[in-house]
Amino acid sequence: MVPCRLRCGTAPTVRDIAGEYHSTIHCTSDVATVPDTVCGTRGCSCAPGTAGEPLRAELLAAIQGSTVALKGRIETVAMEVNLLWVDLRKVSEKVKVAEGSIVEMQTEVGSLRKQTVQINSTVGRLEARLEDAEGRVFVVERAHKALVAPPRPGTPQRAIIARLLNYKDRYCILRAAQES
Repeated sequence: MVPCRLRCGTAPTVRDIAGEYHSTIHCTSDVATVPDTVCGTRGCSCAPGTAGEPLRAELLAAIQGSTVALKGRIETVAMEVNLLWVDLRKVSEKVKVAEGSIVEMQTEVGSLRKQTVQINSTVGRLEARLEDAEGRVFVVERAHKALVAPPRPGTPQRAIIARLLNYKDRYCILRAAQES
């Protein structure tokens, strides 16, 4: 029987999952410490059909059990990922609806701001007119219609005769009548 290179104490070349060769696994006195490495030497104790066959069967059963467990975990994770995708789609739909309503609210707020500015300017003008009108209060002592015949339809109204308390009010009234 040819001696096994795995038990010789040298570093055998091992192919990893990615297919690269490494010589970092050092052999000790037991093959079980390096489960997936086979030296490939004919007649070696770890070659198929030799004394290493029960160990290989145990290792194969352990690998298959681990594979089944990993497949179960992968399926569970896949189901959880699918549920998360469904939740993500629902949330993204809600976000789209919320974004649409935000845009509508922004346009509505913009129009309300414009209306507020217009209303504030109108209120300012009305307050100015009110303050201006308060200063122009005329105190009339007496007022009468002129003694003439009633006017015909379509003609201006009759004139009035008024006596004012202040002399300056008379000039303001006459000036306003001339301007209009």
